[in-house]
Amino acid sequence: MSVPSFTGVVLTGGSSTRMGQDKSLLKVGGFALASLVAAALNEAGATEVIAVGGNIVALASLSGIDRAVADRHPGEGPLGGVLTAFEFAHDDVVVILACDTPRIEASTPTALVAGLSSDHQVAVSYAVVDGRIQPLTAAWRRSLAWDPLQAAFEQGIRAPRSVFGGLTVSEVRTIAPEAVDDVDHPEDLQRYAAGSYELMTQNEDHRRVQSQKSISANLSVCWQREQFSSTYARTMNMPTAMSQVPSTSRCRLFLKGFRRFPPLGLSM
Repeated sequence: MSVPSFTGVVLTGGSSTRMGQDKSLLKVGGFALASLVAAALNEAGATEVIAVGGNIVALASLSGIDRAVADRHPGEGPLGGVLTAFEFAHDDVVVILACDTPRIEASTPTALVAGLSSDHQVAVSYAVVDGRIQPLTAAWRRSLAWDPLQAAFEQGIRAPRSVFGGLTVSEVRTIAPEAVDDVDHPEDLQRYAAGSYELMTQNEDHRRVQSQKSISANLSVCWQREQFSSTYARTMNMPTAMSQVPSTSRCRLFLKGFRRFPPLGLSM
C-alpha cells in the first residue's frame, strides 16, 4: 500500500481561554508548543507544515513551520480552522493536529495517514484513545470531506466530530495516550516543566551530524536517537529536565542553535 503525500497543519487559532494566553507560543522545554507538533509532522514526511490562525507573524518564525495563515473563520471553532486548512493545503491528504500536545511524535501522523490510505473512500481517519474520539488528531481527504464540512459549517455546526456521522471514517486505535495529552491549563504546563525527565546523561556519546549542508537546507534533518552531552548542556545553560519532549523533535529544534553557536571545542 503506497502512502500518499500529505500537508501537515497545526491549528493555532484557539482562544486558549483556560490557559489565559496563546497556547501555541507557550514553551515546553524551551520550545513553542506549535514547533513541537510541527516537528512530528515534519518527521512523518509532511510536504510542508502550515499553522492556521493565531499570531501568524510569530508563528511563521518558529522552527518547523513553513507558512502561517490567518483563519478564514476566526472565533468560529475548530471546524472553521479545518476548512481554512483545506483551502491552503497543496495535497489532497491533510493531517490536522491541535497545537497543544507536546509529547506527540511522528508515529501519530504516520498512523493517521495509513488509516486514511486503507480505503480510498475514507474521508477522515481520526484517533480514538482510551475510548475517546480525538477529532483534532486526524487525517482528512479534502476531495471527499470539503463539501460536507462546508455544508455543515453553513448550517451552524462548529465541531469536527459532528460531521463524522455523514462521512466514511477510519478509527485509529493504536495512538499512544501521551500523544493526545494536551496542555489546557497553567498547571498542565507546570506539570511538563517540573516533570522528572532528563535530556542527557554522562554516559551518552555525542555523535556529529554527517551533513552540515543538509542541516542548513532543512531543519527537519535531525539526530535520531542521539542527544547532546551534559557538557554541551552546561555550556549552553540548557535545562536538564526535558525528556517528556520527544527526543527526535527536541534534537531537530536544537540544531539551529547548535549550528549557529557551537560550544568551544565542537564544530559542525
